[in-house]
Amino acid sequence: METSATTFAPVIKFRFGAEVRDAESAGARLTDVVVAAESHAIVAVGLRFGLFGHSVYAPVEHIVTATQDNVAINLTRAEVEKDGLQPDGVKLSERISISQAGKRLGKLAQVSFNADTHALRHVVIDRGLSGEVVVSATSIEQISAGGIALVAPHNGIGGAMTPYRSDAELREDAIKAIESYNRLRVDMEGVNVTATDGVIWLRGFVSSEMNRRLIADLVSATHGLGELHNELMTDPDLAAEISRALARDPRTTEEHIGVYPTLGRVKLRGAVKTAAAREAAEQLAKAAPGVGEVVNELHVSADANVLPVMASVTNTEDVVPGGR
Repeated sequence: METSATTFAPVIKFRFGAEVRDAESAGARLTDVVVAAESHAIVAVGLRFGLFGHSVYAPVEHIVTATQDNVAINLTRAEVEKDGLQPDGVKLSERISISQAGKRLGKLAQVSFNADTHALRHVVIDRGLSGEVVVSATSIEQISAGGIALVAPHNGIGGAMTPYRSDAELREDAIKAIESYNRLRVDMEGVNVTATDGVIWLRGFVSSEMNRRLIADLVSATHGLGELHNELMTDPDLAAEISRALARDPRTTEEHIGVYPTLGRVKLRGAVKTAAAREAAEQLAKAAPGVGEVVNELHVSADANVLPVMASVTNTEDVVPGGR
């Protein structure tokens, strides 16, 4: 189930009725979210202090945090009410109906946006007794004050709905699925599992291509999974990437350097002719995507001619033709 529909990015979430805290910790409730009519990017959030009264609006740039459970803004109640903002755009709330091919599916329960670009990413639909489902913004055909219309599925493509589960629940089940296979428990130290609105990203490092594929197979059966992105890198692939960088750089191209990754932690072993080459090798290793700690065990020798061969496995001195 590996897909590429959704890019990895931090998100902000808004569940209608969630608690909102202002700069002085005064409590309010989220009533609606305003999005731009054309782009559907978030413009502002509506909140109500107390049980009665009307909604007041805080611009998106004043949102500090926004999760399924609560929202925080850096304005006080007095500042929000004094501003009296009435933003242009479409107001999304739990009263908004969602339909597909003319058939009503349910009402809007939650929306999420890219935290950096403010672009709409997913909507959660409350289908009553059928539970909640999550839909990608790419499946939305139209948004208006009258409701949200989803594109009709065609040959199984478009308008796909996935049973909604919280990010924490989805992530926990994915991790359990991986840990259920004993041989993968060692690799778990290098694996980062991120879940957002039914989408799971597997990132980090594993020891082999077999384990990379096995982890994806296990996670793909997780209930509530709509998309899976396996971005795990293997230690051999990381070693090859760093070795290529060392070979291309004029500071290290003539040096004999051994590269030994273990779940993203890299050891550099061997001998180089200059201190500058030793420093350059460490810089190049640290520049590889996702690398964690780099342990530089290179020593400087004017007549360096030893090429390390799997020293990290034997834990003994390397013995190679021409070595010392």
